[in-house]
Amino acid sequence: DAVFSGSRGGQPLDSPVIGIVGRDPVIGSGGSQSGGDVSADYRKLNLPDPDGERGDDTILVALARNAYLDKLIQSCSSGGISVAGTCPNSVALFNAFAVNATYSEDETSLLVNIGAEDMDIAIQQGGELLFARNATSGGRAFTDAIQQAFNTSVGKAEQMKVAKADVTPK
Repeated sequence: DAVFSGSRGGQPLDSPVIGIVGRDPVIGSGGSQSGGDVSADYRKLNLPDPDGERGDDTILVALARNAYLDKLIQSCSSGGISVAGTCPNSVALFNAFAVNATYSEDETSLLVNIGAEDMDIAIQQGGELLFARNATSGGRAFTDAIQQAFNTSVGKAEQMKVAKADVTPK
């Protein structure tokens, strides 16, 4: 199942093409406001409303610079990989959880994937996506902070982080 149905230049696509959620999106006609031509899509979220008082819908908006998508798609194509569509990393994180995890209807989970340069965050409740965001700060920022705090090398700071900074549930 596709999370998003995509469009490029106002033309619908046969398959979804969206690469990034968040990053201070600017919705409107001005490509210059968002750094160039963008592909955009949205999805209505099914947020819990136990009291029935919300009244408004919440929409997850996804924007991706076409130049960014084109470079990724071209890279895959040159390697012989056919791209049917893309999905924001944070939404892919949620999808992986929803397909593979066991959870109860009243359970809320924070899902985080921390890479060296980026971090993907999703919040789910009972298998419904509540929030998704990609951030440009990852584990390297934590390593740099350790390096500065302990006045040590990057290698030693990385070792300290790996040895002591475990957030795995016990």
